[in-house]
Amino acid sequence: MMKRHIFTIAVSLCSLLGMGCSETDDANDPFAGTDNYLFSLVLHNGAHDYEAQIVGDRITLTVAPGTSLTGAAAEYELSELSTIAPDPATVSEWNEEQRFVVTSYSGTERVYTYACVEADDIHEGDVVLKTQAEVDAFGALGRDVIDGSLILGTTVSREADDVSDIAIDDVSALSGIRKISGNIVVNNTVRCKTFKMESLESVNAVRVGNRENGNIIGTIRYMEIGALSFPNLRSIEGECRIINTFNLTEVSMPALRRIGGDLYAYGYVMTSTGLYFDVLEEVQNIHISLGSQTHTIHMPNLRLAADIWIWNNNACVSFPLLEAADAIACICGQFSAPAMKRCVSFTLSGISEQEGYCDCSSLEEMTGQLELPTNTVEDNAFFFQKLETVGGRISGSARLWSMFPALKRFGGLILYNNIGIYHVEIDEIDLTPYEIGTLGIEIGFGLKRLSGPDEYSGELYCRADAVSGFRTVGALNIVGCKSNEFECVEGNSTLHDTFCPNLDRVGRDLTVSGDSPLPALRSVGRKLELFPSVAEYSLPALEEIGDGTLSATAHCLAIGEDAYLPDLRKIEFPVLKRVRGMVYMNPDGDLIGLKTISAPQLEAIEGALYIGRTPRYNPSNGSVLETIDFPRLQSAASVEINYNPSLKDFSSFLTVVRTLQASRWKTSNNGYNPSWQDMMDGKYTE
Repeated sequence: MMKRHIFTIAVSLCSLLGMGCSETDDANDPFAGTDNYLFSLVLHNGAHDYEAQIVGDRITLTVAPGTSLTGAAAEYELSELSTIAPDPATVSEWNEEQRFVVTSYSGTERVYTYACVEADDIHEGDVVLKTQAEVDAFGALGRDVIDGSLILGTTVSREADDVSDIAIDDVSALSGIRKISGNIVVNNTVRCKTFKMESLESVNAVRVGNRENGNIIGTIRYMEIGALSFPNLRSIEGECRIINTFNLTEVSMPALRRIGGDLYAYGYVMTSTGLYFDVLEEVQNIHISLGSQTHTIHMPNLRLAADIWIWNNNACVSFPLLEAADAIACICGQFSAPAMKRCVSFTLSGISEQEGYCDCSSLEEMTGQLELPTNTVEDNAFFFQKLETVGGRISGSARLWSMFPALKRFGGLILYNNIGIYHVEIDEIDLTPYEIGTLGIEIGFGLKRLSGPDEYSGELYCRADAVSGFRTVGALNIVGCKSNEFECVEGNSTLHDTFCPNLDRVGRDLTVSGDSPLPALRSVGRKLELFPSVAEYSLPALEEIGDGTLSATAHCLAIGEDAYLPDLRKIEFPVLKRVRGMVYMNPDGDLIGLKTISAPQLEAIEGALYIGRTPRYNPSNGSVLETIDFPRLQSAASVEINYNPSLKDFSSFLTVVRTLQASRWKTSNNGYNPSWQDMMDGKYTE
C-alpha cells in the first residue's frame, strides 16, 4: 500500500471575525489593503513538487509515506502587499507543526496552523463497527484515513438485557487511524476501560454517548467507559459531545487546540479530579454539567468563546487567558477568569461555602446583566476591581455591593440580604454617585436610609425607613417609609405603611394599604385601590381619578376589594370631583366596620357605582354602612347598592337617578330599598 502525508492549515476563530474580501474593476478605486490570505502553497523537495489543495480554511498536501520534507523549498502566493511571518522560505522542518501569521497592508492579522498527519490507505465512506470482531477486522486492514464517519457500537435502552455479546471492550486495533473526515460516534455498547485512539489527529466531530429525543438521560442506557483519551488530537472541526457516561475517570485531549463547534459534557459521573483541555485555544460554546462532584475544569489557553455554561456545584473553574465571551453562566464553587476584559452577561451561583471565590479582576465592561450569589459567607472573595459599566441589571447579595470600587454606571440593581446564619446588617445604601438605567432598583431587605438621584425613570422597590432623592420615579413600590421626598410617580405605585407628604401625582395605578397618609395627592392617572388599616382615612387633596380607559367591570376606584379591613370606620374624599371609570366599594365581609363613605364634591362617575357585598359572602355578613355622602353627584353609568342593612337614606342620589334609565338603578337587601320610581317620586328615605 502506498502511504501519503496530509498537511492541514486551519484558520483560527479570531481571524474569522471580520473576514472580508472584495474585488473591483474600477482602476480608480483606492487600494484598501485589508486582505490577508494565503492563496497557494507548493513544496519543492528534490525532483518532487507537492501542490496544496485549498478548500475554504483547509489546505491538504499529499506525499508518499516516509518522505522526509526537511529542507523542502516553499513557494507561496499571498494577498497583495501582505506579509507572512515566519517566511516559509526560512522553514526547513516541514514534517513538524508550524504556525504562520499573514498580515495585510492595513495591519490586520490572520493566523494559520500547519500540522503534519501521516496516513496509510484511505477508506472511502462511513465505517460502522457494531461488534468487537468487526473492530478487530477493520483494524487489520491498516487504514489510516477514513473519508467519512466512524460509528462504533449500537444504542440500547436502559432496560435492555445483557449486552456483553455485542459489547466492544477494546479499540486498540484502531490505534493507527490518524484522520476522520466525518464524525466519530461512540454508542453505549462500547464498554472499554480505556478508550484510546492514540494516532487520531483530526476529526469533524466527536460524539460519545447517546441521547433520546433531546433528553439528556431519557430511556437510554448509560455508557460505561473508564478513560477517554485522544492524546494527539489537534483539531475538531465541529462539536465535541460527551454525554451519559458512567464511571468515567478521565477525559484526556492534551494536544487539542481547536473545537470549531461546541463543547458538550453532560450527565456523566467522574471520579477523577478534573476536566482538562491544556492547549485548547478556541471553541464556540461550552456546555458542561457534571453534577455535584468536586472537579477542576481547567482551560489554561482558551482566549475566546461565545457562551459558557457550567453546572457543577463544587467545581473549580479556571480560564486564566480568556479575554472575552458572550454569556457566561456558572454554578460552581470557584470561578477564575482574571484576564477577561469584556463579556455580554455573567451569572454566577453556588458560591456560598468556605473558600469560594470569583476572580474577574480585569473585567471592565458588560453589556448585559451581572447575577451573583444571593447568599454568601464572610470568607468568600469576589474580585471586580476594574468593572466600570454593567449595561444590564446587577443582582446578588448586599454583602457584594462593596466589591465594585470602580463601578460608575449600571442598568438596574437587585440586592438581597443573606439569610440564616449568614445574615448581615446593612443600614444605608447611597446610589447618588452612579449613572443608573431604567431596569429598576430593588432592595429586598429593610434599610434605615436609601439615597439616590432626584429623577429616576425606572421602578424603585424597597423597604426603608427614609428615602432621600427620587423626587420623580418611573414606578414605586415601597414599604414602611415615613421620611421621603417623592413628588411624582410616572407609572404605577404601591405604598404600604408609607407616609408621602409631597406626593402630588401618580401617572397610572396606585395601591395604598396600611397606614399611608397622602396629604398632597391630587390625581391618579388610571386606577386607585385602597386598603386602609386605620379607623378614618382621607385623601384631602385628591381631585380626579382615572383616564376613561377602564370598563364598567374594571374598577377605577376600589375600596376594600378582597381584603379584610375590620378597623376602617370612615373614608373620605373631600375635594374629589370626577372618577373616570367604575367605583367599587365592598362593605360586606371585607369592610365590615365601615359606617361612612363621603365625597361631598363628587360630580361625575363615568362608569358604574357599586356598593355591596361580593357574591362569595353569605348575606348574613351584613355591613354596618349607614351613610353615603355624595350630595353633588350628577352622573353615573349605573348605580347598584345591596346588602347594607343599616343603610336607609338615599338622598345623595336624588340628582343622579334622574339621568338613569330604570334598569340602571338597583337596590336590594338594604335597610331601605327604594325603586327607581320611588326615587323619582322623592321617596329617598324609609
